[in-house]
Amino acid sequence: MVKLVVSDLDGTLIDSSEQLTDTAREMARWLKDRNVLFTFATGRVQGMTERYAQDMQVSIPYVATNGAALIAPDGVLFRRKVPLKPLETMLRKADCMGMSIIYSEDGYEKVCRETPYILRQRAAFGRYNDVAPLTQADYDGKQMEKVYKVQWQLGRIFSEYAFSSNILAKEAIRAKSLEVMMENKVQWQKILVDSLNNSDKSQQQVINDVISQVGECLNSDVAAVYVRDDDGSLDCQYLWSKNQSMSAEEYVSDWQRGNIRFRSWQNGQGKVQMADKGYMVIDARHIDDVAKKILTGSTVKSFVAVTVYVNGRSGAVFVLANTSVNKIWSVEEIEFAKQTSEVIRCCLEKIESDDSVKRINSVLLDTYNYMDEGIFIREVDTGKVLFSNKALNDMLGYDFTDKDSKLLIENLRDKYKIMGGPDQHIGVEEKEVNWRSYIRSLDKIMDLTEVRMKWLDGSNASLVILRDVNE
Repeated sequence: MVKLVVSDLDGTLIDSSEQLTDTAREMARWLKDRNVLFTFATGRVQGMTERYAQDMQVSIPYVATNGAALIAPDGVLFRRKVPLKPLETMLRKADCMGMSIIYSEDGYEKVCRETPYILRQRAAFGRYNDVAPLTQADYDGKQMEKVYKVQWQLGRIFSEYAFSSNILAKEAIRAKSLEVMMENKVQWQKILVDSLNNSDKSQQQVINDVISQVGECLNSDVAAVYVRDDDGSLDCQYLWSKNQSMSAEEYVSDWQRGNIRFRSWQNGQGKVQMADKGYMVIDARHIDDVAKKILTGSTVKSFVAVTVYVNGRSGAVFVLANTSVNKIWSVEEIEFAKQTSEVIRCCLEKIESDDSVKRINSVLLDTYNYMDEGIFIREVDTGKVLFSNKALNDMLGYDFTDKDSKLLIENLRDKYKIMGGPDQHIGVEEKEVNWRSYIRSLDKIMDLTEVRMKWLDGSNASLVILRDVNE
């Protein structure tokens, strides 16, 4: 016995003029009289289907937008949206080529601009009245149910091909630059996280390792940490030089020659001083007479210096310098240098303190709160969340601390036991495991990294990092 009938709309229930056929109305009444449920499934959005549902007295949910939305008589049961960012290049190209771009936001269609096709559709069916060009903010942050384009004026497409190609070339260069920057940021964050969780090395070795890796990543010639003595002077205790281009003695003496002028600039002199921000930059973009004096007689052509606050005081300075070229420091690189200084701070505080285990881990947890990736730490045996950073809590909308981590992600060991086979085949005993998974709670596909570590009390734990694939 038939309990439910589901039908398409276009070409089935409605004709070319988008009107319900008499047959469709009769069929709906016939099914209702026999207590057979009826609904429809369509590629149309909610705003284009509501009147058909009312006319045929559909009493149960219907499918809209090719399955992206489920609409009930009393409201929307769910919407499944897609990010607009991956479509940016294609849509910009389509717009340049004279195509009509139509998108739906919360069930109602909008158009980027009025094209001949849009005007014809508006005249014939009264739709596409909402004109809203897509902005960069839309591409970066919005999600849509449906995006599609309609091609028109083929001759114009070919006539403007050269122009469009130039536009696309520029967009491709920009997109590639963004891609490279994102790859760099992932690599940078991995360096910091690895440093923060390396319990096998002394803190002195951690500092030496992190400044060498950061120096290499940022194409610096020299990386150094100057620790403040009891008398207030800065003593170079950690030094890395690219290809040993500059010996420790040369660089230290070079620094000492300019140290007095450097400190005067740090204390507020000079147009481009940034002492109030906790860092200073001298390069072709940040230069004045005071800055020129600092570099007089020095082989250093540009540098960034970040104050390291150790136990609440200005305890050290982290310096990245270039001697071969006058490097211009980007905002992202300066921010990475500041993040590196936090790692150095943690190490120096641990070195200073006799009873530092709990204190340094607390500092590390604070450092995680400054990172953009979602991060949490869980007990290995129970899965209980011991710590969750601000970024993850913001994603979830609540504090994830003390919750069961399985609410967010599966335990790899448990998952593999269900599948069968020894643990070592998936590397669960390794210190670091990387995988990609759909996170239901966030409705996102994420790249995950899990790193084994020791918790404050010495128990076995693991740190989990979540990165949005689309970002």
